[in-house]
Amino acid sequence: MRYFTAELWEQFNSENDKEREEASKKWDKNCEEYFSRLALNKNRFSKEVYDFFSSNTFHGFRVVSVTILNDYFGNLYPVNVEINLTNHREEWTIRYLNVNEIQLCYKSGESDVSKTRGFDEWGYDELLDVDDTKMSHEILFASGASLRIEFENQMISLEKK
Repeated sequence: MRYFTAELWEQFNSENDKEREEASKKWDKNCEEYFSRLALNKNRFSKEVYDFFSSNTFHGFRVVSVTILNDYFGNLYPVNVEINLTNHREEWTIRYLNVNEIQLCYKSGESDVSKTRGFDEWGYDELLDVDDTKMSHEILFASGASLRIEFENQMISLEKK
């Protein structure tokens, strides 16, 4: 994560007023920079995907499943990923095709409570350009888990169920 980091999220939740105020200023600056960068990459998404992620968020949703699908052997980038999410009112699926990198960082917490939460709630995410042909979707969860999926331009879609 480049703009909405775990450290910034932690500062937002600090008990120190000054630290929270500084985090708020940094957040505002990072939001402006991130959404400017996203707009520069507008043509790398479908209109539906760009419109959604430029004005909405899955903040507070829970991951139901992350499915990694291996397509036909011999295809260029045969790995696809689906993430199913819910907030108990809405259900969504995000699909990534032509995936060429997946990074998942997850470790169950030590307490009995944290062991029951899994990824926990979707916190923040960023759609970033990797190079001229690839984008990444990086997601930070309340548990501290993170997921990064790198995919070819235009190869992300959304479906509301």
